[in-house]
Amino acid sequence: MNKIRIFLCLFFLLPLSAFSAERLEWSSDESVLEYKVELKNRKTGEVKSYTTQNNYIDIFENDGEYEFRVKPVDMLGREGDFSSWQSFKITKAMTPVLATMPPAAWKIPEASADLVTLPVDIQNVSARTKVQLVNQETKQVVDGSLVIQSKNGLSKASGIKVPPLPGGAWKLVVTDASGRSAESGIIKVENLKEEKQKKEALAKAEAEAKAAEAQAAREAELAAAENVVLADAGDLAGVDSAAGAEAGLAEDILEQGVKKTASSAQKIRIEKQIAKKVRGFQRKGR
Repeated sequence: MNKIRIFLCLFFLLPLSAFSAERLEWSSDESVLEYKVELKNRKTGEVKSYTTQNNYIDIFENDGEYEFRVKPVDMLGREGDFSSWQSFKITKAMTPVLATMPPAAWKIPEASADLVTLPVDIQNVSARTKVQLVNQETKQVVDGSLVIQSKNGLSKASGIKVPPLPGGAWKLVVTDASGRSAESGIIKVENLKEEKQKKEALAKAEAEAKAAEAQAAREAELAAAENVVLADAGDLAGVDSAAGAEAGLAEDILEQGVKKTASSAQKIRIEKQIAKKVRGFQRKGR
């Protein structure tokens, strides 16, 4: 007879008032007439024996830690060897209960650490209970960990540790290992550090916009000043093209340009424009 292969399973029971059958299963063999099964409670040491022609049995047991093994019997009644003991756990299925809802508005301090604690009161939890916060706008999911307190064999969560969340509307989802879950209402999160960074970024953007606007105004003023200077130079050139007049013209124009500009760079630019214009006047005078 082939060696029996046992399927690993994790079992969940309904509350004590409504037990459900749980199935232990192993590989089948066509040459086997029946199987003998031993089920041991690891805590009490109690062993129960079963005989079946199927490659499975259904059991009704309390939650706890167990192990079982299987022996095949062939058509001639010959018994094979027991398989090795296989351990498994039966866990009572629980529905988490949000005894105290999370705050509808939660402010995360500016000087928060890598993890912050959301205050809650959740009943019917265990170390295997899963907790997540889901953003209702972006659908971002953030995993958290329960702060569990145990008393008289009962466990509850007094808080949930999560990374600092972005501001927005979130929901808390708590799921038992059996798949049963509970969900909170909307939690409006305000991240004070994030808000501060947004305000600083906005103030910086506004300052840069004002600086750019002021620079554009200076450039426009400079361009207007240059246009006035060159126009004046053209008008005066028609009065007298002699060298002495040209020199006086250059001096007058330069003085006008200096009055309309503030920086040395602007002065140099106007001087170059005037020099170019005067050289043109000189060539015409000759």
